[in-house]
Amino acid sequence: HIPRTACARIGVTAARASLWLSETSIRVRMPAGGDQLAVPVVTIAREVGAAPQFQYDPICGDGKRWGREQCDDGNKQNGDGCTANCITEVPYTCLGGNGTHPDRCTRCGDGFKIGGSGEQCDDFNTVSGDGCSSSCTVEPTFVCNPHPA
Repeated sequence: HIPRTACARIGVTAARASLWLSETSIRVRMPAGGDQLAVPVVTIAREVGAAPQFQYDPICGDGKRWGREQCDDGNKQNGDGCTANCITEVPYTCLGGNGTHPDRCTRCGDGFKIGGSGEQCDDFNTVSGDGCSSSCTVEPTFVCNPHPA
């Protein structure tokens, strides 16, 4: 059981946060946009005699990829490469996201060649025979300008 004298200052009022207590953890849910915590859910788990372990649940759509998120492009729209549940959509590649920057999602044929995406070229289509193949690789006997005019 949790000792009744265990206290922690979390910097929010009870009206703005929800608390759940179990024998081994305290779970705090902040409203969207939270106060002093960067995420809406924090779980503080503790085994008897061990230091507390903090687990932060990510906020999908906030433009900060971390935790279980495959991507986070800063919105909750499907069809742009990163779903409303922060899962990368096929055939997109989402790159650049971290705890402070959103991902940028790209797919072959969208006209954007992002380093690390695997594309050698992207000419706004997925038609082979024009220098940039349907899989966004440079075709034999062609040279692609990385910054078309």
